[in-house]
Parts: sequence; structure tokens; C-alpha cells
Amino acid sequence: MTKTQGVEYSTLLSPLNLRVRAIVNTHHHADHIGGNALIVKRSGAAVYATPEDKPFIERPVLEPLYLFGSFPPKMLRTKLLEAEGVPVMDLDDLRREAGFEVIPLPGHTMGMVGISYGNVLFTADSFFPVDVIRKYGAPYHLNAGGLALESLKKLVENVSKYEYIVPAHGDTLKPSDAINVINENANAINRLRELVLNSINDSVVLEDLIVKVFSLLGISIDSPHNYLLNRSALEREVI
Repeated sequence: MTKTQGVEYSTLLSPLNLRVRAIVNTHHHADHIGGNALIVKRSGAAVYATPEDKPFIERPVLEPLYLFGSFPPKMLRTKLLEAEGVPVMDLDDLRREAGFEVIPLPGHTMGMVGISYGNVLFTADSFFPVDVIRKYGAPYHLNAGGLALESLKKLVENVSKYEYIVPAHGDTLKPSDAINVINENANAINRLRELVLNSINDSVVLEDLIVKVFSLLGISIDSPHNYLLNRSALEREVI
């Protein structure tokens, strides 16, 4: 909901005579929570998320901390990984009041959810556009081979119940098109896992494995943030 930090939300809502009462964070990544503090300051809205992701939204330094493995250096404490923290309330409380459905979709983060209302399903970052998959080799997930694949399977089985599928990144899809994209995401995860397993031997160390796999995938590492995200995703395949 808050990806578009640079958009002046009041210019979008004022013509509709609407005001922001609640912010739903489907998960804790900075590109999704970066607008929280500004919107809360200007509207007084409450922020809602799952219990699993709540600590990261209230204390966003936890994001670069777990990616780096210890307290992060200054170069990592930027808006790309660390937003401004805000208090968070339990999403289930808002669900009961507003009447939407919360769909658990763990994998990208431990507590990520999708939101459905009527004939629309918002799928957060459970899957990514095919061009993104082809460019980067595989999507980032905190738990790819287990939870993320299970969430993708759940989506394939359920998206046909809706008329519109709205991913956080990419265009709105019809169910049949969404299933094709979801399957491509699952295939990318499985390809990465197979590549990792085929690259492991008794003498390989993690850093050498990461360099080898990145090279085979044609992934260019152009920043510390990019390296850490790709390393994190790859480590989950190794584990």
C-alpha cells in the first residue's frame, strides 16, 4: 500500500472526499513500509500487520541487521533496507472491523499475507512478473524452497475464485494469466535449487558457491544491498 512514497497521497484522495484511516502492510520490506511514517504523521492513520512482521515494521533496523548478520554498517542503513518505524496493530483486528479476508502467504517474509475483498485478490510479493524472473534468475524469498513454494501452490489452487489478481509488482492479471506467472515463479525457485545442489561439493565454501551460482545465472552484483539480498535468497536454498 505504501510503496509509492513519493506520491502525495492527499492529491489522490481529496477529490474522492476520502481520508486514510488504516494502513495495511502485507509484509515488512522497506519498499512496502517506507511511506508509513509520512502517512501516519499527516493522517493519524493506524498501521496494521501480522504478528510475525510487526517487529520489523516497528524496528526496521532489524531488516539490514539480519541480512548483514550483525549490527549493520552505515552504508546499509538507507531507505532501500531500513524505513522509519511506526507502531503496529494486529491485522486481525482490522480484518474483523472492515470485512476483508487475510490470506497467509509466508515465504517472502515469515508473516506475509495477501488481502482479498469481493472479487479482487491482492497477492503482495508472493510472485513477480516473468520479465523480473528472467532478469534476476530467481525471486527473493526468505524461505524459498519450503514456504514460498507452498504459498505459490495455494495461489494456483485458489486464484480462480477471483476476477482480478493484483500483485504488488506488475500488472493486474486475470486468473488464467496469474496461474502462468505463478508457475513460472515456482519453476525459477526449483531451477535455482537444482543449480545450487549441482554446484555443491565437499570443498566448496558458501562465498565461492554464491559467486559461482551468480555467475551461472548471469546476475550482476552492483551494490552491497543487491549482494546481501541475493546471498540471503541463495543461503535459504543451501539450507
